[in-house]
Amino acid sequence: MPADVKAFVVEHSAGRMRDEPWELPGFSLSRHDETYLTFLREVLRSGRKLVAGETFITPDEEHAMLELIRDESEASKTASRAPLLANIKDYFVKASKVESYRHGLIKRTIKELAAEGKVDGQYGTRHSLLHHELVKDGVDASRTVRPQLFGWNSIVIRKLAAGMSPDDISDVEYKRAFAESLMPAFWLDSVVCGKPSEKLSVSDVRFSTLVQNALFDRLTEEQLDRVIKEDDIRAPFTINGLPDPVVKKPTKAEIIAFLDRNM
Repeated sequence: MPADVKAFVVEHSAGRMRDEPWELPGFSLSRHDETYLTFLREVLRSGRKLVAGETFITPDEEHAMLELIRDESEASKTASRAPLLANIKDYFVKASKVESYRHGLIKRTIKELAAEGKVDGQYGTRHSLLHHELVKDGVDASRTVRPQLFGWNSIVIRKLAAGMSPDDISDVEYKRAFAESLMPAFWLDSVVCGKPSEKLSVSDVRFSTLVQNALFDRLTEEQLDRVIKEDDIRAPFTINGLPDPVVKKPTKAEIIAFLDRNM
């Protein structure tokens, strides 16, 4: 980070009051988390201000975010109990409202800090429009984007959060995103990488996401309906010609051969 940077803005999806002291977790869940925590500790040691992007000025702002999160949680439960297309769409719309609200808080925080001096920050793909909006608002902003892969769940929420009408997203996209969300990430990591999530490197995470995308990209709407109806996380493997991972985990060679056939 350049020496003239006065503050570093980081995502904090749960939100924080503006004057709440910043305390970093004393533990990490993965190699990626540990690398990130090490970086944040260096920021603090350098004397720069470390600020959560999602900061509330008033209790009403915090209440509003908690209400949106509650609505998202309830919609998720409803879609899980009754996975009809209308319920699935409602879940993604409510999830996007949480991201949009967070986005607005991050933008406000950056704009206020930018008035005090140079600011750096890090935020995810669902806030990738932040740079353009800051420039539009008169903030001298630039960004560096590292190559990343994102699953259908993130893709659909990002489209909605960016202002796309829910009706402009196809039924298949909604179903693909919802079916993908049924597959626990820790289970997929174990099957694809052969190790628990806390042992994954950044390249492992990219590889796991690449496989996940390939598994669901090739499913027809009828096959997606089957996965959703039966909540069968093994089906994307067997439909794509891979072994049933509950019976026998596919080898790395089998997974790479699958990717070669379908990428």
